[in-house]
Amino acid sequence: MNQTEVDMQTTLEEVLVNAIQKTQGNIKKGVDFAIEQTPEIVQQALVWYATLSGLRMTLFVLCVAIIVWGNWMVVNKCKKNQDFNRGIEQGGFIIVIFVNFIFLLFSAFAFSLTWLKILIAPKLWLLEYAAGLTKGG
Repeated sequence: MNQTEVDMQTTLEEVLVNAIQKTQGNIKKGVDFAIEQTPEIVQQALVWYATLSGLRMTLFVLCVAIIVWGNWMVVNKCKKNQDFNRGIEQGGFIIVIFVNFIFLLFSAFAFSLTWLKILIAPKLWLLEYAAGLTKGG
């Protein structure tokens, strides 16, 4: 090997070592950043899922209130018109029952007590959430 090849090999090794050191430094900075930001990310996840669950619970309560109010209105109207028995015989309440079923089905999908679990046992919720992430669901 001549001197030029040795110089080129030495230069190449220096460049390679320098690139590896920079990469290691950037990886360490990235890991430090992730560790530094983890508490804030966890806090934001807790707030987000508690809010989402609270909105679902509100939707459930609203649907149940609509069902109760609708039934109350129909029964009172039928009692005032003395058509209560005739309405049952003619199947007039089938529509009310169908609408109630749709609202109950919708509200059952919206029902969620995740907000309560986050409020009472946030660490347990985080463990379950992390387990769900590792399982892929």
